[in-house]
Amino acid sequence: MNKKDKFNLVEKIESITKDNSVLFLVEYRGLKDCNLHLIRRSLKNIGCGMIISKNTLARIAFIRSNRSNSIIEKLKGPIAMLYSNDILSSSKLIAGFISEYENLNFVGASFENKSIDLEFVKLVASLGSETEIKSRFLSIIKAPASRLISILYAKKSNVDILP
Repeated sequence: MNKKDKFNLVEKIESITKDNSVLFLVEYRGLKDCNLHLIRRSLKNIGCGMIISKNTLARIAFIRSNRSNSIIEKLKGPIAMLYSNDILSSSKLIAGFISEYENLNFVGASFENKSIDLEFVKLVASLGSETEIKSRFLSIIKAPASRLISILYAKKSNVDILP
């Protein structure tokens, strides 16, 4: 790889880290090439991406894009960077990959430039889709109002409602 290619790769990684709110670092040592291809395709289907580069170049790009030191320190060994703007979908996919492929190990992640661990990723993955979260939230908000309306109508019709 010549200097120009390295410079272009650093710029690409820098723009990826600036444009995406979620970054995952995974160690892919021992993972077959066909499995990496499947992971890339799955990520692309939900609007995420994956890039593999030399750690030195990634470190330079992270420093230039003001990424936290905790994520920079984890750049050791064969590391792939997975990136996205959707933490829900990407966390579900990453958690699934880590449980499916024993050679794929979670190294670290950051969300909006704050370091997150695997437990947080699994927690977010267990939340459900964005639509499910919105519907749960709306049902929580709606429940007291519907209860109040039923009490008001019951008082109007002189029906006793037990709490």
